[in-house]
Amino acid sequence: MLTAPVSVMVERLVTRTNNPYGKHTGELERILDQQRRIEPILQRAVMAVIDTSGPLDQVVEQILRRVLV
Repeated sequence: MLTAPVSVMVERLVTRTNNPYGKHTGELERILDQQRRIEPILQRAVMAVIDTSGPLDQVVEQILRRVLV
């Protein structure tokens, strides 16, 4: 499961330019509410949780380490 801290999610949603999702009234609040409610449930069901707050190459490295073990 890929995840990121709330602060990273908010920054990415607010600053991205290639997709308007999360910028309309209520969308950001809905996203954060779903993340708060659903992510703990998902974390209990997955084999690995990957933090995506770092640079892309580090995220890919984490994924490959989990897949190649």
